[in-house]
Amino acid sequence: MPYQLMDIPKFKGSTDERLNKANIWAAENCPGREFTLEEIANLMGVTRERVRQIEFRALRKLRHPSRSVLLTD
Repeated sequence: MPYQLMDIPKFKGSTDERLNKANIWAAENCPGREFTLEEIANLMGVTRERVRQIEFRALRKLRHPSRSVLLTD
């Protein structure tokens, strides 16, 4: 499943710092490109499973009522 990394400044501090760095790199070097979990893992220096875990945790944080307003603005 391809993933599109995006640098969304208002989410900074709400997600994993390594994922933020991967997002920034992708936004600057490959705008609009979709990445596989394997490619993201290589960028971050972790396993695909770890990327999946970080993504799951970041999405769970963003769904929290105190942060959900970030998704609707």
